[in-house]
Amino acid sequence: MLVYNSQTHRKEELVPIEEGKIRMYVCGPTVYDQIHIGNARTFLSFDVIRRYLMYKGYQVTFAQNLTDVDDKIINRANDQGRTAADVAEEFSAAFIEQMHRFGIMDPDIRPRATREIEAMQEMISLLIQKGFAYPVPSGDVYFSVRSDHNYGILSGRDLDQLRAGERVEVNDEKRDPFDFALWKAAKPGEPSWPSPWGEGRPGWHTECCAMIHRYLGTPIDIHGGGADLIFPH
Repeated sequence: MLVYNSQTHRKEELVPIEEGKIRMYVCGPTVYDQIHIGNARTFLSFDVIRRYLMYKGYQVTFAQNLTDVDDKIINRANDQGRTAADVAEEFSAAFIEQMHRFGIMDPDIRPRATREIEAMQEMISLLIQKGFAYPVPSGDVYFSVRSDHNYGILSGRDLDQLRAGERVEVNDEKRDPFDFALWKAAKPGEPSWPSPWGEGRPGWHTECCAMIHRYLGTPIDIHGGGADLIFPH
């Protein structure tokens, strides 16, 4: 069986890390609205892949998250005079119902970001300890993209040829314009959690990494999602 490897940019034979088993993670939705047809296509495609691997005799462990804390959720809640938790719960339920209508199998593991805060903080602390991340006075914590020599390998993009601010907000506290937030300091009216760096919440880049590590272990065999996620991940 050949699969396309986003790291090497070519088709390669599927060789499981553990013989006969596949650990598979597919990025779930940010639950601030109904999903659209493009979202559904991604989830349906990976459901077919999962079913085919099972048909071929693999023991597949499939995890998919719900991102239930994010700027989009907070903005939607503020616009409607609701709490972020209410918005996230409404559209989490709507997403699951839509997947059932499509006949898509439930994941074996469906973690929610707001219930994994401790695991995220542990991962951020480890990255700081190893020199891959740094806290700043405002309470944010940033990942240092220049500390990872393989950053950009999936998308094939050269950081020196990209425009600062196109996908990452420019901030004077950053060591490099392309550094991105692993932890965001709390703002008035936003959901937040205590942390070693002050009250705040995770950046969405942190969530999948922490949940994969906790529930599937690393490395995994397949990490799926929309093509637009390849570069920031």
